[in-house]
Amino acid sequence: MMGCDNGKKEAHCIAYDSGLFLLDSSVFVVGAVDFPYYGIPRSYWERTIGHVKEMGANTVMLRLPWMLHEPKEGSFNFEEENDVRLLCDIAADNGLLVWLHVGPFIDKRMDFGGMPWWLLKNKDIRVRTLQQSFMDRVGRYFRALAAELSGMQLGSGGPIAFVNIEEPYYLNGNVKGYFAALYDSLRVAGFDNSLFTLSVSKENLLKIPSGVLPALVADERENAMRSFSGLKKVNHDFPVICNDINNTTKDASGVAMDVYDYNRRYMRAFEVFEANGSLLLRNVADAAFYGHQAGAAVVDGKFLPYAALIGEGAVLSRAGYRGDEARRLSELLKRNVTQMSDMETKPQSNRLMMLPAVSAEGFSSLFAAMPKPIESAVPLTFEECGFGYGAVCYSAYIPYDCEEAFLSIDGLHDYARVYIDETYLCSFSRNDSVASFRMPALKSGARLSILVDAAGRLPHIKDCKGITGSVTLSNVSGEKILLDKWYNSSFPSQYDRVASLSYTDDIRLNEPGCFRFLFDVSECHDSYLYMGAWGRGEVWVNGHSLGRYYGNSSVQSLYMPGCWLKKGSNEIIVLDWVGTDNPVIEAYRSEVIYM
Repeated sequence: MMGCDNGKKEAHCIAYDSGLFLLDSSVFVVGAVDFPYYGIPRSYWERTIGHVKEMGANTVMLRLPWMLHEPKEGSFNFEEENDVRLLCDIAADNGLLVWLHVGPFIDKRMDFGGMPWWLLKNKDIRVRTLQQSFMDRVGRYFRALAAELSGMQLGSGGPIAFVNIEEPYYLNGNVKGYFAALYDSLRVAGFDNSLFTLSVSKENLLKIPSGVLPALVADERENAMRSFSGLKKVNHDFPVICNDINNTTKDASGVAMDVYDYNRRYMRAFEVFEANGSLLLRNVADAAFYGHQAGAAVVDGKFLPYAALIGEGAVLSRAGYRGDEARRLSELLKRNVTQMSDMETKPQSNRLMMLPAVSAEGFSSLFAAMPKPIESAVPLTFEECGFGYGAVCYSAYIPYDCEEAFLSIDGLHDYARVYIDETYLCSFSRNDSVASFRMPALKSGARLSILVDAAGRLPHIKDCKGITGSVTLSNVSGEKILLDKWYNSSFPSQYDRVASLSYTDDIRLNEPGCFRFLFDVSECHDSYLYMGAWGRGEVWVNGHSLGRYYGNSSVQSLYMPGCWLKKGSNEIIVLDWVGTDNPVIEAYRSEVIYM
């Protein structure tokens, strides 16, 4: 039996014995719902957690993105949209337990798996390993978390019953030693009064360190209990925790999306409960990746950014339940999950509205807005320039006249547009097998500019952004034209940066830049901003980032919460790395997805 601390006043005890969870010595069946608070506006948290309670769950999982809580190294943020202590209080007020997922890797769909980009400023960093410099930074973050959530563990009278470390791990190396080091680091930090869990596949059961429970990711190709057949061989006392089925990442015409099958999910949940198991459901609350949260995936050999919406087929929409199949899952939870309280919740639903077409009233050219460059012998990555998200304009001057030349870029992460003296020539992407272009005749002193913007980072590798390799310019004889002086002008995609620009009514079409819109509303409700006519970039409404968009993809809208609008005048700024021939915005009552 584990997890008890009976020495504290009003403390509760979460434990396990003979394959069952026990809460204060009573059998407890866990029905947990993943709650992506970072993709739900703070003013909607209480209502959405109320929907989770109404659905029949007794626990919420909170994935804590390191990237959000330590946006700058050594500077922690647990305020406003990152107030996880408030989230725990809301859960407790609704009679729900909390299952923390502290990472450091928390979700393959998030930028760099939820880890902060600034780790990559250290060229020698080896993330998710026992490397001392990495583990030191992880330990510092864990200590900050423990201090922020002091007194919130179940044994101290708070709602935190479980602490989950890491995600399924498929890399080589001392994996078991890494897991054990994370476990020790958390306990030293102060998480010493909860049950520890680790999300693993059945192939990695033997890599679970002593004192940690496996939360198994079920294989969607077989019966749930067959997926867990090796569990009792490891420890007969381990309770079964099904960490949902493996979702499917697919190419949604230019972006990656995770999709779930309602019927398969229902049958998996039914199988788990029939075997007295507990269940964690992912992708339940409808949410979005705001700002730079969305990561990227490789699907069928192609690099694809994740769409701004967290997944297709969420059980709880922003307006409550979504269809009869979702209701079936809720009824199953209510029949099988131990209810923490008899309190009823009747959360209100969101209202939706349309926004008529609005034309841009201001424009600021990206080229004119570029700051003083950093000079270097070779192109620098974003991380070497000291920022994590946005674009770099790489410029070099042609040393002599040449009738014809070939340009090639090695290590492009992720998209590039090539200009000579601000005249557009061509585009490349990370998916091009050969990023090469036959240039026109070049004059001595002509300025070659390569504007590189980035999507989210892949979760499992050191995915630095910008030009990570070399740029080669060769003449027709194959001789390289030496470009040994580069000017690196960085443009971080941040609201304070785009808001500080000078906007004019000279609206330029098909040119990278920032577009400003002003509009009035008499009521403030949710809507979906249509971005299908745009290129590629990011949107802010009244200073809040709605996330990145990719106009040529099948996912052509961004969720715009009504709580971020205000009665009267509102502002939208669109930063587009490509430009558009139709600088107009409008919003609909539903998502725009063409599959």
